[in-house]
Amino acid sequence: MAATGELTFSGSTETALLADVLGGVLFHVVDYVGPDQPGVFTTVIERISEVLDCNYTMNDLQSARERTAGSKLDDAIVEVDRGDRLLILQLFSELVITKAEGISPSAVTIIEKMGKRLGLAPATIEREVMAVVALVNWN
Repeated sequence: MAATGELTFSGSTETALLADVLGGVLFHVVDYVGPDQPGVFTTVIERISEVLDCNYTMNDLQSARERTAGSKLDDAIVEVDRGDRLLILQLFSELVITKAEGISPSAVTIIEKMGKRLGLAPATIEREVMAVVALVNWN
């Protein structure tokens, strides 16, 4: 599914698939908070680079977005390990809350929807939402 040759880092097919899914999912943060939110693209790219230990670029993010458009993202998600899907939801939640500058009913709703899209169990999604709410309230 993912073409490793298009990415700026070399890795296994599994890493390239994870990079595509991360890019596809985390691009939804941009959709949610808006592309005009200061540093939203930079933050997404930096977090993917950290997770994958690579030099992920805006071109990689755009390519991932194109390769995972629409239902292609759902097809790719199925191929990603459950543990990686939970990590993706955690990153997604963190970035939504950070970039939206706080928790709100709409932020919770978008996190829950993404958790469902990632194929995670309702209890797992609820725990993640509660962890994010607790973190935001703690700070």
